Amino acid sequence: KQFQITVNDFRQLLTYDEALHLLGTFSYLTILSEYA
Repeated sequence: KQFQITVNDFRQLLTYDEALHLLGTFSYLTILSEYA
C-alpha cells in the first residue's frame, strides 16, 4: 500500500512538472511573438 501511494505521488509530480514545462514554453513563445 505504501508503494502504491508513492507511485501515485510520483505520477502527480510528473504531471505537474510537464504542465510547468508546457506553461514555460507557451510563455516563451508568446514573448517571442510580441518582440518579433
